[in-house]
Amino acid sequence: MGATMGKSIAKGFQEFIAFADSEQSIRRELVTATQNKYTTEKEKGVLNKVIDSYDKQDQSQPLGPEDFVLSPHEVADFNELEPAEVGRYLRYRYAYNKFPDLHITEEYPPCVQIEIASVCNYRCTMCFQVDSQLTDKNHGHMGLMKLDMYKNIIDQIEGHVEGVTLASRGEPTLNKNFVQ
Repeated sequence: MGATMGKSIAKGFQEFIAFADSEQSIRRELVTATQNKYTTEKEKGVLNKVIDSYDKQDQSQPLGPEDFVLSPHEVADFNELEPAEVGRYLRYRYAYNKFPDLHITEEYPPCVQIEIASVCNYRCTMCFQVDSQLTDKNHGHMGLMKLDMYKNIIDQIEGHVEGVTLASRGEPTLNKNFVQ
């Protein structure tokens, strides 16, 4: 995409990415996307909110609860998009980041987490799995999702949800049906 990415500098746990002209490039791509024939009306509404948010930021105005600018990792993703994907991506990121704070619900969430395995063969010290109440099979918290249930979930969300995460508290690759 149009934004020019500068060099990446790692500092401790944070990564700071310098983007040359990125805000101007992003704004140009957003304006272009509002005119794209593949962009839906809902997506155009979000695109206009994002453009307005960048304008506010340029004028040193505080951003309101509905305003939205891309985070550094979202900018990196944005730079990899094809023009026809911009509206859809920003609609997803806006819903993912803003809907919980704005108390907006739709028929489907922007992202669904599917826990196909609650078991894990590691016992990382920072993980809640070290609590034996959650890892003891007799307490009913541990198990593997059956393939039929997984397929049913996928069938229900297909075409309605932008993001799916195959993890939560367990290790998904321990489910023998993972590859299927």
